[in-house]
Amino acid sequence: MTRKQLYSIVGGIHLVFGFGFLLLPGIVVALYGISLDESGTLMAQLLGASDLASAALLLTLRDIPSSQAARVVSTKGALEWSLITIILLLYSVTGLLNFMGWVSVVLFAAIAFLFARDVFKQQDEATAVS
Repeated sequence: MTRKQLYSIVGGIHLVFGFGFLLLPGIVVALYGISLDESGTLMAQLLGASDLASAALLLTLRDIPSSQAARVVSTKGALEWSLITIILLLYSVTGLLNFMGWVSVVLFAAIAFLFARDVFKQQDEATAVS
């Protein structure tokens, strides 16, 4: 998968979750078998705003060539999606999340892997050039 494809797909995922958490947080979390109170709704909407900012970043930079900036964006993606995967895994194991938690663990682990692969690919390219 190319960087452009990765950034486009993950940017799209950020858009979907961003608008979902911002506009319909209760419905989005209900898909995972949980409910929100007022403070949970606030946090979900803040997450939605953050997701929309990540979408804007990835979709704007999808044509970025290999560079230090591209490595930073992909490193951020690998770290972000790895942490999300770990959190979802912990709550899926405890039974708080339904089957969608496990689906997200698998999907998000794959995304983390693809970002990490892009980081290492860029490091290999930088080493080959020097």
